[in-house]
Amino acid sequence: MAGKIPQIFIANAIEDRLQVQELYIKLREAGYKPWLDKQDLLPGQNWRDEIPKALRQSDVFLACLSSTSIRNRGYNQKEFKMEVKMAIDMSAQSPSSVYLIPVKLDDCEIPNLKFSDYSLNLRDLKCLDYYTSNGFDELITAIEYIRLNLEQQFSSNRKNLYISEIQKSEQSNLEEIQKRPLKRGSAKGKIWLSDDFDEPLEDFKEYM
Repeated sequence: MAGKIPQIFIANAIEDRLQVQELYIKLREAGYKPWLDKQDLLPGQNWRDEIPKALRQSDVFLACLSSTSIRNRGYNQKEFKMEVKMAIDMSAQSPSSVYLIPVKLDDCEIPNLKFSDYSLNLRDLKCLDYYTSNGFDELITAIEYIRLNLEQQFSSNRKNLYISEIQKSEQSNLEEIQKRPLKRGSAKGKIWLSDDFDEPLEDFKEYM
């Protein structure tokens, strides 16, 4: 896999842990960098610090949903809402910062999860039916689309940075030249006049 490898943050409920762990393994085998608290949090780390940090470093946010987790917890669990809201905050600040994808692990109904700050409901986002026979392939297609956008953005940023550095260098050279004092005779031997320099002037006199 060439270019930038997206980091994929996986948010889920404990009821869906087995399915999500399988998804985590498949993403790793496909060459991506998934992040799952159960797999990537080290003993002694503070999840309140590490989860926001991992989210800020991620390019894709998968909000995993199932009938069991929605029914058992109503999906009002504070941690899940916090993670989704952080992803929406980041996306609002910079649309290319993180891509939020609701992932249906079974044929469940997307919960009515509202975020009034942005007049957004989780139902407003197109979900991915991961439980279907080609669900994983569709997820890979979405991630590859995101990866291509990231590469184009990175290339554009590098180009703009390169142009900016050239402009700064040219401006610095110009300022340096303008600061230099003029020296008498510094152009001696460097400027010369051709023998017929006065001929146009003579022609003009004849015309007058």
